[in-house]
Amino acid sequence: MLDRGSMCTKHARATTCVRWNDLYSQLTAPLPTGKKAVQATARARGYVSCLRLDAVDSGSTALSIVKQGEMMVIANVGDSRAVLATTSDDGKVAAVQLTVDFKPNLPQEQERIRQCKGRVFYLDDEPGVHRVWLPDQEAPGLAMSRAFGDYCVKDYGVISTPEVTQRRITARDQFVILATDGVWDVISNQEAVQIVAATPNREKAAKHLVQCAVRAWRSKRPCYAVDDCSAICLFFHSPS
Repeated sequence: MLDRGSMCTKHARATTCVRWNDLYSQLTAPLPTGKKAVQATARARGYVSCLRLDAVDSGSTALSIVKQGEMMVIANVGDSRAVLATTSDDGKVAAVQLTVDFKPNLPQEQERIRQCKGRVFYLDDEPGVHRVWLPDQEAPGLAMSRAFGDYCVKDYGVISTPEVTQRRITARDQFVILATDGVWDVISNQEAVQIVAATPNREKAAKHLVQCAVRAWRSKRPCYAVDDCSAICLFFHSPS
């Protein structure tokens, strides 16, 4: 799942994610060792991407999940989100967030950026939307703290190091949703899993979720342009 600048996103789709998947398939070591390998690869690919195209002001988030048997390996750079739908003790579908939204308002992210002389603040007309700014310019106003590309702020605390985790899939787990921040800005984790679970045709579940997000944007934030909304749904079990 990639989001943001089209140039950097297209390049990342063609290179970075393919290499992540190749790397995942070769991981035979326990997670701590594999995690370091994935992170090193992501950092290298983020840097090489900047050298191969004009990514000074263009960037991309990246969220990747690889399923191997009963295990999922999840790598996240940016503010897209993975949410698991599982069955609770009372038989209802419940949401479990699997990733962190790497935004500049997170204390550890903000501290790193400020230690690197970057600035973090929000504009008066966007209360609560913290952005990353250069030390002496009102630019670029990046709304995430980790990304590929965006080379203009790489020296000021914005990094391309992914958070890498793993989770064992159980019989209770139904599916996982990968979606961009445009979806999660207007739809909660629980609402999302309920929307997908209630969609009769699995092939149309992701599209239905995006349509719900677009409607939510227009009703909840009529004064704002609808943000990019994309989603992928991965189901674990065959329909009963």
